[in-house]
Amino acid sequence: MGGTVVVTKLDRFARSTQDALNTMATLAEPGVSLVVLNMGGDVVDTSTAIGKLIITVLAGIAEFEADLIKECQLEGIAAAKARGVYNGDPQTYRVHHKGHAHALELLAARDRYHLTVNDICAMR
Repeated sequence: MGGTVVVTKLDRFARSTQDALNTMATLAEPGVSLVVLNMGGDVVDTSTAIGKLIITVLAGIAEFEADLIKECQLEGIAAAKARGVYNGDPQTYRVHHKGHAHALELLAARDRYHLTVNDICAMR
């Protein structure tokens, strides 16, 4: 069969090293190679041995970096909770929120009031 899958960034291709290796193996079965474009100006092609090695190493580094970011985020959240300044996710409109209900009323009556969705969103 053959062919090539082109991705711009390795971290958008796979979520973990294992995921990258599994996907590359799945692609390799019918003879499909992977080309990653943003590798410091170079193109990495998994149809070559060195390309496979580079992708494997860089996928491991990307997973390590993501894990470090998550650890730092969790430490920051714990510190904010200890200071009493962490409130969780920002509050969004819920079904029973007055502003949400009013926005839905305006949306339903937009023809009567000659309002666009942008007009309704701009209201405060």
